[in-house]
Amino acid sequence: MESVAIYPRLLRRVRAVLIDFVIAVLIVFCWFLLLPLMVDIPGPLKFSFLAFAWFVLDPLLVWRVGCTPGHYFMKLRIQHKASGANIGLLRAVIRSLFKAVTGVWSFILVLATKKHQALHDLLSNTTVVLKNPATVPEWERNKERLQDQGAYTYPSALRKCLVIFSYVVFFSLAFFALVGLFFSNECFLQNSCSEGEKIALMSLDWVWFFGIAILVVYGWRSHLFGARRQPREHGEHGEATGTS
Repeated sequence: MESVAIYPRLLRRVRAVLIDFVIAVLIVFCWFLLLPLMVDIPGPLKFSFLAFAWFVLDPLLVWRVGCTPGHYFMKLRIQHKASGANIGLLRAVIRSLFKAVTGVWSFILVLATKKHQALHDLLSNTTVVLKNPATVPEWERNKERLQDQGAYTYPSALRKCLVIFSYVVFFSLAFFALVGLFFSNECFLQNSCSEGEKIALMSLDWVWFFGIAILVVYGWRSHLFGARRQPREHGEHGEATGTS
């Protein structure tokens, strides 16, 4: 009998990323300490050590054992979406590069996608699952998100993406226009801000980020005007009434 994949909550995945980040910072710190001993080594070779460390800690380990150190400590496993097996080395490299490019924005989609995939998971056709669900609390175990196809019809993925993009553009323009009204031109346009303005802008950056996150999640779940799910008429195709 095929086992059902159980997906982790977003916070567990964030913890895994933070663990990997701390390890990466320690490696870079050690590299800086060793720089004085590498005066005779050409520049490209000096930086090749960091590239090699990245290659080992992410793509290589994901390929061989299915997890980075952070995923290991958080009891997570990276697998191919279709087969459930470990992914190949090339796919692991591509996934890692996508993750580096998309950054924190990638994880917004974990809250909206069917298999709890981040953007870099979608782009590399991978999923992140709990290695042994029985070892984590029940409230941290997520199953696949299923749409109620019997009661609703849903817009296409392209329509949802276009609507989400339109909302994000409008929200961003309106948000930054409003922010510009409350800050001096020197601060908003020339980046010459007082300490108080810097703190306020940093806080507003997070407001903007979470605002966009909400739009993406609600849009992908078909709750935004322009790409909403629509109730089926009673008895349509026999689905709403339970008939075949």
